Amino acid sequence: MQKGKHLMILLCTAAVALSVTAALAAIPFSLAGAAETDGTLRVKGNKIVDPDGREVRLYGLNCPSLEWKPAGDNMPMAVITAFDEWEANLVRLPMNQDYWFGHDPSQNDGGEAYRRLIAEIVEIAQERKKYIWLDLHWSNGGTEWGANTGQHKMPDKNSLVFWESVAQEYRNHPYVLFGLYNEPYGVSWDVWKNGGMVSESSEVTENGKKSVKTLKYEAVGMQTLIDAIRAQGANNLIIVGGLDWGFDLSRAADEKYRLVDTPEGNGIVLDTHPYPWKNKNWSQLIDKAGEHYPVIVGEFGTGPAKNDPDKPDEYYFKNYHETLFDWIEKNNYSFAAWSFHPSAGPCLIKGWNYEPTPYHGVYVRDFLIKVSARGVSLFDGENYTGRSIYIKPGEYTGADLAAAGLDPASIRSARLSNDRSLAYKLTVFSEDGFTGSSLSFTQNIPDLRASLGGMAVRSLKLETVTPENINKGSSAECSSNNEKSGAVTDGDEATRWMVDEEGPKWVKTDLGSVCTIHRIIIKHASNTGLELHNNNQDFTVSISTDGSDWTQVYSVTGNTNYRTVIDFEPAAARYVKVDITKGSRIPPHTRVTIREIEVYGTRDANPEAGAEISAGERDSGGKGSPAGPGGGKPLLWLAFSGLVSAVVIALTALSRRRERKRRNT
Repeated sequence: MQKGKHLMILLCTAAVALSVTAALAAIPFSLAGAAETDGTLRVKGNKIVDPDGREVRLYGLNCPSLEWKPAGDNMPMAVITAFDEWEANLVRLPMNQDYWFGHDPSQNDGGEAYRRLIAEIVEIAQERKKYIWLDLHWSNGGTEWGANTGQHKMPDKNSLVFWESVAQEYRNHPYVLFGLYNEPYGVSWDVWKNGGMVSESSEVTENGKKSVKTLKYEAVGMQTLIDAIRAQGANNLIIVGGLDWGFDLSRAADEKYRLVDTPEGNGIVLDTHPYPWKNKNWSQLIDKAGEHYPVIVGEFGTGPAKNDPDKPDEYYFKNYHETLFDWIEKNNYSFAAWSFHPSAGPCLIKGWNYEPTPYHGVYVRDFLIKVSARGVSLFDGENYTGRSIYIKPGEYTGADLAAAGLDPASIRSARLSNDRSLAYKLTVFSEDGFTGSSLSFTQNIPDLRASLGGMAVRSLKLETVTPENINKGSSAECSSNNEKSGAVTDGDEATRWMVDEEGPKWVKTDLGSVCTIHRIIIKHASNTGLELHNNNQDFTVSISTDGSDWTQVYSVTGNTNYRTVIDFEPAAARYVKVDITKGSRIPPHTRVTIREIEVYGTRDANPEAGAEISAGERDSGGKGSPAGPGGGKPLLWLAFSGLVSAVVIALTALSRRRERKRRNT
């Protein structure tokens, strides 16, 4: 979306590939960023599939600003936050063809810094096995580079040069998708496909100043851009927006206007932008084309109500978010919400602290959490071994579980910690139909039989619960500046404990009694701006029942992120201690900042029998290692559940040099 148009306008993660029977047909997708070294996506019929043919759903956010500023706003942190904090597996990245070649007056390097920033963002996605949608957002409305920069009716001949260059740079990159042009409008379907002369009055930006001009230029059709990309040997998935500002797909599937890919190409996806002021006949204008092509809802959103800025504007469309999300779910469409920027409306965030707006962001964030949820893994072996199935919230009879591949009596362990943004409660029943004796669990269960005490399992229920930070309000003690120690447990990220001095630095919190804990979250200096450089780099996290004997549950070097999430098997602890050996990235690295230490668990001291502390690392932005008896093992295991077997795969990211070499062969 054009910025001015609506100024109301860490390590690698493994993902889940899922194959289940009709009894669990409610879980139809391979979670994108699939558990494959090659995450290349392809079109099969009207679906997007992974290299094994499993359907993939893309879900995420638009991160604008690189169309109106060569350095962007808060880049690449906005992309990192979209992936790591908002659970997106896709970021749509609006771009400017002038900036790619360095034609803006502020650029004196031929676009090198701009291209390097794009490459850094692509690498961020690749490290996470997630996807970047490179979207040509602003063009020239002609052939004069550096002139008339803005949103135009159609791509121009300079756009052709842009795509030839981008295709050479990212040809066959498994995590890069090509979006031909943001929002075509005001032309016939024939011009949309084949190109032709167009004229328009358009708002353009030159030398940082906006103006309205009447332009006449030769538009390049979508088919020509597709052919040019394929001519570079780039078979990447291509995304094409419809007419009426990217909304209307009504004739895109007509034989006369249908776009043609090469036999080697990975396929074409259609993009629609159903804003609330658009025609509501989605079934004819969008779904008809969706019978022939995969569809991605590439932009959507609404601003605040005039009489209540905390509520969505319903002037054009009552219950817009609910209706839209139901429609997206019904059709299994992929989506990317507009916009992850505090001033390019409709805005998902209030500011660069990434707090969601109440009228739009909250709805999208909750929907992303729901769509990305992996649920709970059930295993027929102790300690998360053997065959597994993968369930989402709901009720499961014995027949349901058996149909999914695991008889309830054979369940021996359960992993409830698959999702960072959701907590689960698993209740097992001694009788089918959710009756008889029952036991509930909110933490991983390494040995279910030991926990049941002889009770048989014949049915179960899984539900989401709100996790409690049991460390909030706890007492705290620090190596120095002890009067500020309470800041790390006050639940307020605006306060902080900070020291800048030589010598050992640590902070310790006291839960008040021995509890059972399974997750610790450390929040460092900042998630935005220059303060990012002050996030602690090297530190360890330990727990203790008595404050004397400590067990290390986490260690990291080179952290860059604001938020570090540490999961481990349920363990008894009263004290949590963070030891920092290297603070800020600014020499001499002595500045240390912690805003919050959150601890999740229950206020009892009965961790599962035989539980082993084996911390996994998440979100560190550096090189973390599990720690515990025997060194432990990574905790965030994602199960691929089938009727016969489950495969857990941990991936190591390819180096950028190796990836470039592979793409260019």
